[in-house]
Amino acid sequence: MHCNRLRLDVAGRLFLGLFLLSVSVQAQDSSSPLTNLKRLLEGNERFVTGKLKPRDYLAERVQLAEAQHPYAIIVTCADSRLSPEILFDESLGKLFVVRTAGHVVDPVVLGSIEYAAEHLHVNLVFFLGHENCGAVKAAIAGGEFSPNISALTTRIRPAVDKALNRVSGDKELLNAAIAENVQYQMSLALFQSDPLKHLVGEQKVVIAGGVYQLRSGRVQMIEPSNSHSTSEGNESAASENLSKKQLADSKETEAKVAGTRARKSEQAKISFAEEVRHAFEEKLNLELQKPMLMRNNDDRCFFDDCRSIPAGEKVKVVSPQILKIMGRHQLRVSYKGQRIYVLADPEAFRMGS
Repeated sequence: MHCNRLRLDVAGRLFLGLFLLSVSVQAQDSSSPLTNLKRLLEGNERFVTGKLKPRDYLAERVQLAEAQHPYAIIVTCADSRLSPEILFDESLGKLFVVRTAGHVVDPVVLGSIEYAAEHLHVNLVFFLGHENCGAVKAAIAGGEFSPNISALTTRIRPAVDKALNRVSGDKELLNAAIAENVQYQMSLALFQSDPLKHLVGEQKVVIAGGVYQLRSGRVQMIEPSNSHSTSEGNESAASENLSKKQLADSKETEAKVAGTRARKSEQAKISFAEEVRHAFEEKLNLELQKPMLMRNNDDRCFFDDCRSIPAGEKVKVVSPQILKIMGRHQLRVSYKGQRIYVLADPEAFRMGS
């Protein structure tokens, strides 16, 4: 799925910066993204431990009547068990909250984020998923839904597909898909919003994400999958337990495996290119082995709801070449009378009749 390829360099740099929380925030001003993230997490810690600050909502309501000055945008699920102001122990007017089932990104959500970032000058966007998410469950289960619910599950399905590649058990799949969905929606927000991408590129806005644990009340930060670096005090548990020699051996092995995979991948690309050319010349169909998003020639969603072609459907190749669009290799195909682009993934296609 195309979410596996949404690796914007600028996003990678800024996402990594969020997790260097051991870096002293004294050098940051009071409104910096890292300071605001720290403020969120400190509020969550108060919620977890039951040490909530006293609030005078009546006084705050009067003070906020003329203007709002939130310091964080929270994009979260509509689940009734999540209330950002409560679980981050915040007052009125501090959080700009955008909620949809599964915290999916669409033009309306992006417009809300862009408004807060550009006009209210909020410099932190926090995507918040949660345990036992019903929207993610629905995307995993599949089946027939109303068009409106299908619009939700379609936007979550790419994260489910990525999770399926590395876990098998039902509970493990759900937890992995929930975490992947946070990362996917974060990446999609950057990919589909030019204003947000511009603000992130200028380091005026930072995007982070986490998963809310229903029983403990704790927000567990999500480390981006495209970040492999660590800093002192913020290494993963596995890295902390490795000796320097073990870590060096591990990196050497990983490099060898990566080299082997790269060679196999290159061979697969050559073979796939030949299959595509043959399918075009012989006017053969390609049968999808997994859902594929329908993209236009700007590598954006062909339809507003980012719908995908289901697995099992057939498409016809209309160009013998694998094209590189916005840095990604894609095929131009015909599907139900529409000429679209799909990711050139050798594992996603099987030669049809």
